[in-house]
Parts: sequence; structure tokens; C-alpha cells
Amino acid sequence: MTHFFEITPFLLILFIFVSLRPLLEAKFNTTKLHEVTEKNGLEIRTFIESKVLSANISDLPPHLIPPYDYCNALSKSIKSRYQWRDVSRTWQKRLKDYGFWICHRDCGGGGDCLYKSIISSMRLSNITVSILRSKIADEFIGTNSEILRGIDENEELVRVEVDSKGTLTNDFYLDYVPSNKIFQRGNYTFKPEKDSLLIKTWNDTFFLEQMNVLVSLELSGEWQDSWSPVEIMSNNHSKGVDISTNVKKALMVHYYLSKEGNTHWGNQWDVNFIEKIFNVKVVIFWKNRGIIYPTLGSQETYKRVVLIYYDDSIGHFQVVGIKKFNSNGLDLMSVFSLNDLPSSLREIYLKDTHKSLL
Repeated sequence: MTHFFEITPFLLILFIFVSLRPLLEAKFNTTKLHEVTEKNGLEIRTFIESKVLSANISDLPPHLIPPYDYCNALSKSIKSRYQWRDVSRTWQKRLKDYGFWICHRDCGGGGDCLYKSIISSMRLSNITVSILRSKIADEFIGTNSEILRGIDENEELVRVEVDSKGTLTNDFYLDYVPSNKIFQRGNYTFKPEKDSLLIKTWNDTFFLEQMNVLVSLELSGEWQDSWSPVEIMSNNHSKGVDISTNVKKALMVHYYLSKEGNTHWGNQWDVNFIEKIFNVKVVIFWKNRGIIYPTLGSQETYKRVVLIYYDDSIGHFQVVGIKKFNSNGLDLMSVFSLNDLPSSLREIYLKDTHKSLL
């Protein structure tokens, strides 16, 4: 018996679809699908790339660049003067929801990363790491250190140099200069008629309060610098140097804080003093937590907001920049005036710190 194969309407449609599939794929081969799935807490990214995206990604306009791990391509696309790198995926997601790219760039380390990042982001061409550290150290001891050197009259005040192991390598003495003369030391010109009141009224209370905090940190095991606040506050000599008075203790502390390198790493109170010196608000993007770092600065008024990226797993500060989607060839920005500060950044800051930016 012979059986005839009956062609039903369903089989006819299926036959047509299979026959035309290659043509359909050729017609829509410029389509890019981006699928994100979650598995075992890790994000698995699957890209089905078209011929359009097979080209060098750095040649693409920003709106076609993939939504994650994009900073290297974005840098080339907008022809940035900087080599921007990817921040954490958490920060990429948070800013993407507000329509912003976010990247960071490195300015070097060696213990000076905070100061280098501030100088670079604010483009302080006339400020070096040494000058910035010295300004911050002045704030810590409560006065200009060059003025402070004139308090102990008729004495030679020592300026010490200590190597990385804490060994005294130099004991260069500054000769006492009579108070009726004007002299220049470093970037400061001492004028007795102007500064004598400050010399006579210098109050060591602020300095001692600051040192008590550092002593407590060291005793609790949370002090990370190589020099010892306990040693300075508990002794009349340190590293062969006379520190028998509060003035001399302050000068010794100033030396450690202003020395470039790993003797002192920038921390929260350095940030607070930076805000005071430059009349800015430093907003720190905390890499490891994906939130704004809750600083304790008391600066109530400021003219600009500076963005910094912080990785607490290695204690490293970097410059962070943001850029609005479809903002043409503009580079990422790290400093904003209050008028130009994005409302989305204000919203993120308020949510994370429960405080408002001006």
C-alpha cells in the first residue's frame, strides 16, 4: 500500500521559514544583543556581536560602547588627554542608572597618592606634593611652621632628616635670627611686626588635642604611619633630637607630616585640611563598598566639589571622573562648581551620607 505525505498549512509555513532564515539573518546582521544574567552571585555577560561591533571598539561613538568595562575605549573615543581606567562594577552600575560614565585615573603612589590626586584633579600647577604636605602639616600644628620656629628665642632649632628605617641621617641647624630682622626661609617671609602677635599667642592646645587622637590610634593598634606619636609625646628626645618643649614636638611632627613618601600616608584629616585650604568639598567614591565615603569634614561653605576614588584594600587614592551619556567629545570631569554639579551626584551623596551638598 502506498502512503502519500500530506502537506498541511503548518508544515508549509515551517518550510518557508527554514528556507528564508539565512536571508533574514543577513538582513538583520547589524543587530547587537546584550544579555546579563546572574549565576552564583557572579554576573555573566554575553555579547552577540554584529559586524558593526567587530571593528575596533575605540573607534565607536560613546553611545555604542558596551555599558561595562568601557573606560579604555571611552578614553580613545573622546580623545582624552588622560588614560582612564574602569572603576568597580558596583560604581559603574550606580552611575549608569543616572546616565553617566564613571572612570578613574592613577597619579602615582609611594605614600603621596592623595596629594598627587588632589593636585592633578584641581590642576594646581603651582603646587607640589611637598608644598601641599607642608600646608596640611601647618594646619595640623595650628600655625605656620616657619613662624613657630621663632618662638624659642636664643636657641638653635634642629631640622632633622630620618631615613626609612628611622635612623638620623642629618642634623642641620637653623641659626637663630634676631626678631628685629626680616628673613626668608623657604616660601615664607618672616616679618616681626606682622607675625610677632601670632608667635606670642600661639596656643598649643589644638596641637595637643590633635596629638592625643594620634596617640589613641597608636595605642589601639590602628596607627599605620612609620613614626610614633607615643614616642614624641612621651619623651624629651627622639632620634637624637631635642623635643623637650611643645614647640619642638610640633616641629618634629610637622617634619614627619610634610615629608614626601611613605613616612605619612594621607588620611581623613588630611582630606579635612585640604577642604579648608582650598575651600572645596572632597567627595570620595569608596571602591570596596560602592558608596560615598563618610568623611568628618567641618567645612560648611565651599565653592567647588572635587571627586576622588579610594581603594581601602590597598590604601590608594586616585582621581575619578564622570561624564554624561551623549555629551559628545567632552572629557570626564573631576571638579565641579556648585552651579554645574549634577543633581544625580547630589542625590547619591545624600543617600549615602545623609548630608546635603550645597
